[in-house]
Amino acid sequence: MKRPKHPKVTDGVLHRLYDKPLSLKEAICTLVPSETGLAERLTRPGEARVVWQRYEDFLQRTIVCFRSQLPQIQQPWRLSQRFTQEQVVLQAIDSLVCNGADNLLRAGYKKRTPGRGSSSSSFVPGLFHAQPWHPTSTLPLLLSSEWCQLLSCVGDEVMLVLLLHGAIFTPLPGGNYLQLSGTPVHVVARDKANLPAQQTPAVDWLLATYQSPPPQQPPHRQQQQQQPGRQQQQHGLQQQPGRHHQQP
Repeated sequence: MKRPKHPKVTDGVLHRLYDKPLSLKEAICTLVPSETGLAERLTRPGEARVVWQRYEDFLQRTIVCFRSQLPQIQQPWRLSQRFTQEQVVLQAIDSLVCNGADNLLRAGYKKRTPGRGSSSSSFVPGLFHAQPWHPTSTLPLLLSSEWCQLLSCVGDEVMLVLLLHGAIFTPLPGGNYLQLSGTPVHVVARDKANLPAQQTPAVDWLLATYQSPPPQQPPHRQQQQQQPGRQQQQHGLQQQPGRHHQQP
């Protein structure tokens, strides 16, 4: 049986699925009014140059997408941090499991079964409605030093809003992204194509409507390719342009 095609989650795919993908820094500055001075806090160096540069790259390269209107932050906003990053993430997971949300952040967790797994040895602080089901790579990624540093800058409320309402994508080598939270991209693609829930060619629709841009070539390679074309034009020859098929 032939396995279905799975498109790589690239920047172009995110722009195809969401109205306005934002960098993590842009998302935070959009949620919190500018007069709070939060933007300056995010970019104020406080550690070694190498560490800070890694944090700056983290803010710029991590992508956050919202499917609907931006959630409301309580006004006036004040920086408040009462929990660790792990506790905030577990609170978000517990809320998603309790509400039955289709969110990748809750992958590996299920609703707590009454009378089972309720011993003190199996209880995870912060999880009241959920319990671990199988290992997941999402939680360790969200507990990195960069995420912990971000929590100290934005506080518990903003971090919870990002985790509960945003689709967060972390960069991978080769220009691809790994989704950490939010509605799975294949569900977003299915909804975008207005396909029934039981029908699964959403990936085919996404691949058919999105063409990845050609890879950028070094300037010296571009000049070498342009020179033969000029010689052919001087002899009265023209290259026939390639035909591109675009599915309506």
